[in-house]
Amino acid sequence: MMIKKQILQGELADLALYQALRTRAGGDLAKVLDGFIETETRHVAYWRRALHDQETRLGALGRLRNGVIRAAVFVFGDRAAFLLLEAVETHGIQQYLALWETTTDPELREGLRTILTEELLHEDEAATQGERAIRPDAIRNAFLGFNDGSVEILGAVNGLYAALQDPSLVAVSALTVSVAGAVSMAAGAYLGAHAEAELAQKESAKQRFLDQDDRAPIVASPWRAAALVGTAYLVGASVPVLPFLVGATHPWISILCSGALILCVSALLAFLSGMSLARRVTLNMGVIVCSVLISYGIGRLLEGV
Repeated sequence: MMIKKQILQGELADLALYQALRTRAGGDLAKVLDGFIETETRHVAYWRRALHDQETRLGALGRLRNGVIRAAVFVFGDRAAFLLLEAVETHGIQQYLALWETTTDPELREGLRTILTEELLHEDEAATQGERAIRPDAIRNAFLGFNDGSVEILGAVNGLYAALQDPSLVAVSALTVSVAGAVSMAAGAYLGAHAEAELAQKESAKQRFLDQDDRAPIVASPWRAAALVGTAYLVGASVPVLPFLVGATHPWISILCSGALILCVSALLAFLSGMSLARRVTLNMGVIVCSVLISYGIGRLLEGV
């Protein structure tokens, strides 16, 4: 019963979100939202009948989530809207699949089959439109660069402080490591995208030779991938370094600032990928703690040597 109540709350939140976004939407986004609203209205009605519940209204967490999503769409426009719609649908599908795996009621399973089919079509439609507006590989590269930069330089800052005990030297050394890391990450992204482009070209040539449809995947520009990863790395790396540049004398401020930002990014990644928020945050917290402890321990060891 609890998961059914959660699903009803989720459907209420989704319907309210789509209706709110529709008031400002146009073009392809408006067409997609019209279809989503029609379907979600049926889903809400189904669960109200199944649960004999006509009283439940959208909760505070749902309103908060919708407010954040609406703000993001207002700032970033339709390019972000499709990505967020896909994430919303992914979370709903996961709830339905969990219920599908645990229920044996034939009538309920038949209803779930219909709803899941419609939800999967929603996800596909949002993903298809989203790929036209924003490249998934660009999102992946940006988060990859940011996460690596923030975690690696946070570890470097703590190790350098433990070894040198001098905030000025820590700042200069960390900046040097940040630039070197950004160049290294950018070079790796360039080589990876270049190799992927070559493979795609070979596959396309093979398909043309065989008189088959040319369906080679569209790959990112190597230079664009390198610039995105390198820039994102520098942005992430600047967070643990900045406190020392403005006068901090202890790494705790860097740890707190970096930890807070990494957790925010983790929450965003969990939402976009459909991963459990608690699991994603726990994993990243573990990475942060290990990075800080190991690097600090190495720094203290080198200081002693």
